[in-house]
Amino acid sequence: MGKRHGQGRFMKADGSEYEGEFNFDKLWGTGTWTSKDGDVYEGRFKEGERHGHGKYQAAHGEVYEGPFVNGLPHGQGNYLKASGELYVGTFQAGNRVGLGKITYRLQTPRKPGLKH
Repeated sequence: MGKRHGQGRFMKADGSEYEGEFNFDKLWGTGTWTSKDGDVYEGRFKEGERHGHGKYQAAHGEVYEGPFVNGLPHGQGNYLKASGELYVGTFQAGNRVGLGKITYRLQTPRKPGLKH
């Protein structure tokens, strides 16, 4: 069987799916990967890994947008937690490093006995 090269779509046995560019059978260029659980990554790939600018949306609500290197957030990016907490700052190998800004979503206080 030949190697995938150019634009295409691929569904893996684990239920994940990729649509985008291939280079000699590897995800390479711009594409969209969706896991069987509903996680979605849209952006650049290199040698089968997230690499370059992209946006990763987890099915449970977390979102990271910014650069990736070897599959991990790396560089200046935005990370939004499902709770509404937003971190804007630097990542290195998937971890927050250095100075950044965290913004918390305000919660409306609930009064006992009232339904919202």
